[in-house]
Amino acid sequence: MEPDQSPHGAALEVLICVVYELLDAHHDVTQLATDSGIAEDPSWAAHLEYVRGLQRVAREDLALAAVTAA
Repeated sequence: MEPDQSPHGAALEVLICVVYELLDAHHDVTQLATDSGIAEDPSWAAHLEYVRGLQRVAREDLALAAVTAA
């Protein structure tokens, strides 16, 4: 925690890092599924599309939250 950062701010920073890590993990899974060919399966394709949409929305929301909190 930075000296001028509140405990709330530090907790928020940790949470944001965890969310970005989860988003990166989802990205890795979608890439592995695509590279392995299982993304061709219709049920996997639908799920991967959902995960990609979730990634996009979450990254947009995190960026907006960072601007709003600053």
